[in-house]
Amino acid sequence: MQTAKNIEPTDQPELQPVHPMKLWQGIFKPTSHFSTLRDAEQVKGLIWRVLLISLLAGIFTGITTYLTMELNIIPNQKAIPGMDTAIMQNIVAISAGVGGLFTLPVYMLIAAAIYTIIFRDIPFGKQFAIQAYASFISLINIAIAVPSLYLAKTVTPFFSLGIIGEALHAGPFLQALLSTITVFFIWQLIFTIIAIKQTTTKSSKYVVSWILILNVIYLFISAAIFNFSTAVSNLSI
Repeated sequence: MQTAKNIEPTDQPELQPVHPMKLWQGIFKPTSHFSTLRDAEQVKGLIWRVLLISLLAGIFTGITTYLTMELNIIPNQKAIPGMDTAIMQNIVAISAGVGGLFTLPVYMLIAAAIYTIIFRDIPFGKQFAIQAYASFISLINIAIAVPSLYLAKTVTPFFSLGIIGEALHAGPFLQALLSTITVFFIWQLIFTIIAIKQTTTKSSKYVVSWILILNVIYLFISAAIFNFSTAVSNLSI
């Protein structure tokens, strides 16, 4: 009589929950996409996407700087002894492009650190992933600014409140502030609220309040920096 053999279960490594990083799906369907991030042990595909976002941001920043100088500064620029205007334009654009390589990654790191302090139940790595998605929206904003500059021949984005500021002849700081409030800024704001709500255990009121406060602070800092850089540029005109 054949006896049944005792089959001992083999120890298999437990699979860790993974959040697959899909930029387009994340920014258009954040509610469903970020439902896996809270319990995930790792984010798949984060590093190379951050590198790609940084590279494209540098390229588009260089192009927008070149076109901005051509529209706003070069026509009124005094001749610089020993330097051709086109050469100067290329140098500034390349420098801005190199700086643009690091702007979004630095922003991601700083924003992730701040959000980690406020939402302590979301670790830094997950906060950094959320900011990478948000930076992808910023990249789309920078990319669309290129045809805006080239076709509309204006440095004020036609999808921002800066158009209203120009119509009202707003002061430099108010104009810079209104120009910062774009369709993409609002999109990024709504996205961040949804992504954080899907990942944190904090109440909706806590999430919305803090994200609004942080973004208002960001608006004023960005407007101040833009206003200062514009004033410095005009010193040489």
